Amino acid sequence: MLRSELLLAISNYKEKVFLIFVFCVTFIILISKPAIISPDTYSYLNADIVRLPVYIIISRSFKFLFQNNYEIILVGFQLLFNFISIYTVFFSSKSLLNFKLWARLVIVILLIYPLYTESYGVNNICSESIAYPLYLLVISFTFDFLFKDQVNKIFYIAI
Repeated sequence: MLRSELLLAISNYKEKVFLIFVFCVTFIILISKPAIISPDTYSYLNADIVRLPVYIIISRSFKFLFQNNYEIILVGFQLLFNFISIYTVFFSSKSLLNFKLWARLVIVILLIYPLYTESYGVNNICSESIAYPLYLLVISFTFDFLFKDQVNKIFYIAI
């Protein structure tokens, strides 16, 4: 019994170290790229009436707080939000999907891949950059609600 608990603890430690390493490398690579200012960006910064207010509040708050450096800090915030979502999905699905360690690590790589794509672009200052982590959180909360009997997660899904 003690041996299996020790092996599980070592496995969890290896996964967390791998995640931290991958997150740090991804953060360094993506934060070094310039922020992408798309045509949609100005409609969020100008608070156009056709835009929903959530990302407007986020982007304008960062612009107000950090003035000229808001773009890089907003990209950093979006990256951290993505990492938290990937971490949450990974560990909520880990007990459901009894994959080997290498398969779980491949899943992490697959979850991080959209951060590097041009179409999604975490460096893009627009609402699509927080849509992916929100989607991952909904998946995570749904796993917890359906398979782990955590009824309170239904409220997070409803939001």
